[in-house]
Amino acid sequence: MDLALFVGTPLDKSLQMQLKRCKKELVTLFTTGDVYLQKIQHEGKTYLGKKVDNTLSTEELKDLSCNIESLLKRICPTITITADKLVLLSHEQ
Repeated sequence: MDLALFVGTPLDKSLQMQLKRCKKELVTLFTTGDVYLQKIQHEGKTYLGKKVDNTLSTEELKDLSCNIESLLKRICPTITITADKLVLLSHEQ
């Protein structure tokens, strides 16, 4: 079993509702494929974020967290997401 790291936020009802109020084209552009943000399932929950290299430094992890927040704000400027909502997960590739 190959494991990878993922940094993201739970795609809970609040975040889903916020994304539904945004331009559908932007949501699709930034959440389809693996160029920007990806959706994964982990322990029965859906997360929105980025797959990352297993050798990520602490500084790179911090930059990636800022990047994810920035992408979410770009999709939906009124979205409320903070760094403390982002989690680091290990998941199967």
